Amino acid sequence: MAFRSQTSLIFLGDICLARSLYGQQPSDLVESTLSEAIGCGSYVVGNLESVLKFEEIADRDHLDFQGDPKLLEGLKFIDLFGLANNHINDFGDAGIQETLEALEGGGFEHCGINDYVKRVVIGEREVDIIFAADMMNKAFGDDQDYKVLDLFSAEVDAIIKRSVSDVEHTVLYAHTGLLFCAFPSVKIRNRLRQLVEYGLSAVITAHSHCTGGIEWHGGVPIVYSVGDTIMDGSSFRRRQSLAVDLRFSHNKLEPKIIDLQFSHSSLGVATKYGRAKARLKRGWFSLIMSMPSAFYRVAFNSLYRLSMLAHILSTVLFLLSRLGLKRTFQRLTLRKTEAFRFLSWMGRDRRSNSTDYDAISPGRKIIRPDELR
Repeated sequence: MAFRSQTSLIFLGDICLARSLYGQQPSDLVESTLSEAIGCGSYVVGNLESVLKFEEIADRDHLDFQGDPKLLEGLKFIDLFGLANNHINDFGDAGIQETLEALEGGGFEHCGINDYVKRVVIGEREVDIIFAADMMNKAFGDDQDYKVLDLFSAEVDAIIKRSVSDVEHTVLYAHTGLLFCAFPSVKIRNRLRQLVEYGLSAVITAHSHCTGGIEWHGGVPIVYSVGDTIMDGSSFRRRQSLAVDLRFSHNKLEPKIIDLQFSHSSLGVATKYGRAKARLKRGWFSLIMSMPSAFYRVAFNSLYRLSMLAHILSTVLFLLSRLGLKRTFQRLTLRKTEAFRFLSWMGRDRRSNSTDYDAISPGRKIIRPDELR
């Protein structure tokens, strides 16, 4: 248990120290004013969306996220890394073991592998943070030493019920969502609402690579899709994220949103225009989420398709701005199989989906990270 003087609990989104970030200078990763502001008086949690390995494997698949442990030096304002995500098993048990060693060697706490609950003290209140995920790029084998908590398992229900009877507040940090969609599928929404009714104080989700917003269920905030905090995603949408600052108010956890922007290779606070745009988007999100469940179920596929169209447009514009017309065409040609797969999703009924296993298809063309630099 961590007994510290923190007065708030801050959640960041996906932190992937891989691909074009590998080998970057740690001091350039986060603007100092941001790290000092977030780290002051707060217990900070982020999702480590990459295995940490000191020796870079050059010929690996670009979807096997190999992060640079040296970059941890630039993230000292983070207290705890959650490891329950779809990339933690990209290099099997050996990769997980090296990741744990790198985090512990850097003085970071971690949770989500085999141990799923972290108990902390925030302003003299005990708070449990539960880490769970609902898909893996590479499934854990029965012979592996490590596991993550499945969001849809009965074990999650039991852990939450036990926690809410032991401590004042329980927060679920769930790695779930449909890629590039700000809105939760009907299946995900129903599951999180069910878990809230067990007595959770708040729910935070990551994985979708874009920002969503807040839904209140029974007075409890569910913050959907905090986005990519640090990741080299080739889309303007993927460069925007949220930090969720949970503060105690009348024995409840009230979320304060901090809008962030990953510009080039450095994380900072979003511009004034970016913050205004993000607030407008969250207002629209909250309005949609206030729909009766029956209406939301009817509307979801249309919302999903709009999100995918927004992602496609944002990606093309981002590539054009960074690479120019010729190199953008080359990049899209290189990844045409993936692009056509994303387009095919728009014709499907995604309401009952909670995962994107079809994003990682067997037998696909392997693209090396250096081909995307």
